[in-house]
Amino acid sequence: MKTQSIGKTMKGAPLAAVFALTALALFAACSLGGNLEDWGNKAYEEKYGKNDSGNHNSGLGVPGNLRVTSATSSSITLAWNSVSGADGYMVERSEYSSGSFELVGGSYTTGYTDNDVYSGATYYYRVCAVVGYSEQGQYSSVVSGTASGGGGGGSLSAPGNLRVTGTTSSSITLAWNTVSGADGYMIQRSEYPSGPFMWAGESYTTSYTDTGVYSGTTYYYQVCAVGSNGNGLYSSIVSGTASGGGGGGSLSAPGNMRVTGTTSSSITLAWNSVSGAEKYTVERSEYSSGPFGWYAESYTTSYTDNSVYSGTTYYYRVYAVGSSGQGQYSSVVSGTASGGGGGGSATPLTNGVWANGNISSTGSATYSFSVTSGTTYYIWWNDAYEGNGTKTLDVVVSVQDSGGYNIFYNADSSWSNPTSFIASSSGTVLITVTPYEHGATGSFGIVYRTTNSRPTP
Repeated sequence: MKTQSIGKTMKGAPLAAVFALTALALFAACSLGGNLEDWGNKAYEEKYGKNDSGNHNSGLGVPGNLRVTSATSSSITLAWNSVSGADGYMVERSEYSSGSFELVGGSYTTGYTDNDVYSGATYYYRVCAVVGYSEQGQYSSVVSGTASGGGGGGSLSAPGNLRVTGTTSSSITLAWNTVSGADGYMIQRSEYPSGPFMWAGESYTTSYTDTGVYSGTTYYYQVCAVGSNGNGLYSSIVSGTASGGGGGGSLSAPGNMRVTGTTSSSITLAWNSVSGAEKYTVERSEYSSGPFGWYAESYTTSYTDNSVYSGTTYYYRVYAVGSSGQGQYSSVVSGTASGGGGGGSATPLTNGVWANGNISSTGSATYSFSVTSGTTYYIWWNDAYEGNGTKTLDVVVSVQDSGGYNIFYNADSSWSNPTSFIASSSGTVLITVTPYEHGATGSFGIVYRTTNSRPTP
């Protein structure tokens, strides 16, 4: 059974950083030769540092035809076309189609088997060619693979009577019936009833308390037994909601939560001030009952949401944050972006053509472009943090699909390597560009393309 703590998945540092450094260093030493320290520093800088030199070898081709050739409940096998001049290949993985991608291994053949997977979970992969220990080529397209569910070939039955036995504002407790032959149990969680479900914890008894929850949010769970023959069948799915009321602090709920204005591209909120508040957190959902997730922060008693689709209704709630922690939630209010059109005042982007923007008092800029289901899209931005030195504002970028769901949120830095995603459906995506530092102003540039080759600004 895998021993992994909640929140310590590949998406988080520092565990991911240690893993990336170790894996890449070992790969470099064993497969390609070279200095371990150089490889480690290179991996760290490219994944986490602000001084990425973008040390790519433009002469290396992109690994073509990246594909999943097989999957079991405990492995996913990849293959790709060879790249002329490559000494080897780096394989990166994410639990989300848009990233963040982290290194999982290396190969000096055109294949790789990922054995560190969870049955029933979907993973996303990309590959790049490597020369020596200091240069890498451009990334391949992204492919997904699912470790085939239903247990790892063992005969363990599904845990019966999975149920929620208790909730607080910071925990949800589960229980289930025992399974004969089980050494322990694996718990998976999702924020959506249809998944994707990811590893949340493990138990050697027939109960489990999930403490990695947000007050007022609903979570969905499934459980399988684990024994000497692998994973058993999954239980039925149950849901539990962390009972509301904020984070236990003494701050009261913001009163008179209200929508003060709407346009086809924005919804403006306001609320009464809370004594002792240093700032306010805004949460948003597309459903009146949630799930609500962190959306934005405000240092005043108002907020304008510019990442909306015309004609779509959104639901909001707010809580105060101060030295004593998180306060009580406000009531939930709804607002509908008025008018027809679906893009509002978002500036349309053209494939391969840079758009130069400037953020002043508006606080954000919005763009849009049409997508086709199954197509991979690559986005770059040119800013003061990473770019060609012509821009004055450090920005973060969020992308939403036509249903208002975040494809990725507040991504920072996409110049040397693009931020990419695979469109799950055809329609229009909305891009929101905001300053990295609250209240900052200045210039930036942004572009998208359907090939992994950054256009010249």
